Amino acid sequence: MEQLQQQLQETKDQLEKLREAIPLPSPQEVYARIINQYLEVDRCAKKVASISRHIQTISRSQTSLECRAHRISIILLKIENLRIRLAATKLHLTTLVALPPLLFATGVITKPLRDEWMARPFYNDERNLLLTDPDRVKMGAKELMATLDSHRTYLSDLRDSLQLEQLEEEISSHDEVRNALKNVQETVEKFANQPGRSAAAQQRHDHDQPEEPYETEDEDEELESDEPESDGEDMRNEQAPRAIEMGNEQKEVVPAQRPRHVIEAELHEESRASNQVARIIEDLMSLPTCPPRRRGGGLPRSVALRNPPIKCAFCRATGSHRADACTRVRSVRERRILVQHQKKCGRCLEQCPGNSTCRMFHAKCIYCKKEGLCELPDQVLETCDKL
Repeated sequence: MEQLQQQLQETKDQLEKLREAIPLPSPQEVYARIINQYLEVDRCAKKVASISRHIQTISRSQTSLECRAHRISIILLKIENLRIRLAATKLHLTTLVALPPLLFATGVITKPLRDEWMARPFYNDERNLLLTDPDRVKMGAKELMATLDSHRTYLSDLRDSLQLEQLEEEISSHDEVRNALKNVQETVEKFANQPGRSAAAQQRHDHDQPEEPYETEDEDEELESDEPESDGEDMRNEQAPRAIEMGNEQKEVVPAQRPRHVIEAELHEESRASNQVARIIEDLMSLPTCPPRRRGGGLPRSVALRNPPIKCAFCRATGSHRADACTRVRSVRERRILVQHQKKCGRCLEQCPGNSTCRMFHAKCIYCKKEGLCELPDQVLETCDKL
């Protein structure tokens, strides 16, 4: 008898220690929290259905690329929010479902009473019957997270393709403006450097100037002349052919000889330009070089058989080439703009903080041994074009 009393006392002491060790909430509070988590899963399910409808609308939309990309970014933020809510709900449910056995052990509530509470019908915000089976609720939350992951992958690829298309349109418009400005500049330089243009303009200017009238003789001198009128007429007849000959000689345009200092200045300018071109060529030849990129070369067999397959960071092509050998986004400038638009890391070309935690933080470029996006391969091609 004494032994049984001792065991009973030990059991009471253990229960008392259990009550003091774990500050358990009241049964009513646990009951209310479990129902709230069920409601949270039901609300998230409605949000996921709404997101699915929005995705279908965006897929059929004919709005601008920028507008669709902006709407996709908003939906991606909503998806991340729902994933966090569902993950937190699963953790809370796991903890709350583990509390009733502890409450039974401490004698705060009995199992029949708790089963009676949970057998009551519950309704959601739309007055529809709410699912209250913990295992089925957890399975539903898991399926919702899988659906959200699928939506996130699809929207990320769609946004990347829209941003790439928008970038191509911007680059095309910039190229058109640059070509137009280049044509205007070439036209201006052509007319400015046209030989003989200034001399021809000067001749046209001299030709347009009005000729000065010849000074007529004074009437008084004509009256004072003692020679007879017939002699004057003979002299005028003799001077007429000479005047015609002089007029013909004046009409002949004699090409103007260019001054010596003008010729010397032009020779000096040509020499200076030649020296400048030689210096430019020397500077271009001294630039660092490296092998140009091997575009469109495919993947090695070991990389091509990788699972999951490798995906290009720029054109999103799967299993065909690395990002460095991308044939759709070629220049470093386009790639930098695309990486900035997608808010990716410039080293690993993925979503990461971009600090020392990046997996490519200490990796070097195979061309110039520098970090990040290498510009030397494109600079080599530009240098060859300039030469």
